[in-house]
Amino acid sequence: KINYKRYIIISIILVLIFGIVIFVYKYWKKNRKETVAKKHVKATDIKSAYEIAIESLEKLNQENLVALKKEKIHYLRLTEIIKTYFSSIFHNKIMEMTSHELYDHVLNKMDEQTFKKLVKLMEFCDLVKFAKYHPEEEENQETQARALEIIERTRPQEKIKTIISEDNEQKGVGG
Repeated sequence: KINYKRYIIISIILVLIFGIVIFVYKYWKKNRKETVAKKHVKATDIKSAYEIAIESLEKLNQENLVALKKEKIHYLRLTEIIKTYFSSIFHNKIMEMTSHELYDHVLNKMDEQTFKKLVKLMEFCDLVKFAKYHPEEEENQETQARALEIIERTRPQEKIKTIISEDNEQKGVGG
């Protein structure tokens, strides 16, 4: 008599070992590609929070969601852009905060005029998102301009100084 049970058990064990080896190889290969890709990122490929926010606002405008009667989605994304930007420049988990928690967090980190504009912007976004308010086209344009102004006014100063000094070097101005 041949003991088939023993051969079946050995076959199952070999198939499991083979499967584990394939899984480990694919996992290693995937992680290796990601690591190599990260090493090839140039300094020029890295964008500041400011650049990302401006690009995101431009993309949001190009999507034209308001014209498609998708105001709620538009204002949800606008809120995300602002919160993501503040999360980056203030190094905090602002995305998880309510509007009022955001106000408490940024109150002393910007001038009073910018803070008032932020409150007005966030309250308007909340009105559209939660009260199903349908803004007029003029209100949409004002909101976009306000968001852009808030981002411009809260842009980290180190970046601005770097750009100014680079401009001066190109023009041949000292300092």
